[in-house]
Amino acid sequence: MIDSYDKLTVGKFLELRAMDITGMEEIDIQVNIIAILNDMDEEEVINLPLPEYQKLAKQSAFLTTQPTPQNKIPKILKLDGKQYDVITDVRDMTAGQYIDYQTYIGYKEEKYLPHILSCIIIPKGEKYGQTDIMTTIKTIEEYLPISVAVSLSAFFLKRWQSLTKATLTYLILKMKMMMSKEKNMRAKVQMRQAVRRMT
Repeated sequence: MIDSYDKLTVGKFLELRAMDITGMEEIDIQVNIIAILNDMDEEEVINLPLPEYQKLAKQSAFLTTQPTPQNKIPKILKLDGKQYDVITDVRDMTAGQYIDYQTYIGYKEEKYLPHILSCIIIPKGEKYGQTDIMTTIKTIEEYLPISVAVSLSAFFLKRWQSLTKATLTYLILKMKMMMSKEKNMRAKVQMRQAVRRMT
């Protein structure tokens, strides 16, 4: 029974978000939501006794708010009985891992959330790419709570932006130093030329 974002997996979250509610009545939307949250089909939901239906509808009320990222994120996750290391610093990534992360982020679609997370959630004791990425993605979809996924995404994105800002600041400083050095060199050359012309 899913009644909070801590129990809602990434896969179920994406399934809910993928619902096409265009032209649907409110009751039909609610039936679909209850079906997804409880691994039922719509027919099963419609045939529920009214008190049971009302109970399930009430439990789905948590969806009226957004999942909020937590400040503290785990360094190790246990998903489907297996441990996973969480990469919390972009500098700990391999080049391939970083390229994959950038590629998935670039798609700007929610459905790639498990792919993005597969770049920072690595089976314990293994390196990125050692195991089938699709296995990790499937595990994330089926077992990672969306509350943790949102926290990891927000934290890592903030870290990544911070590193990008630091890199840009460093490059600007370096460029200014080079320009200053070049300016000084030009001034020295001009002074030497002026002295030569005088003699």
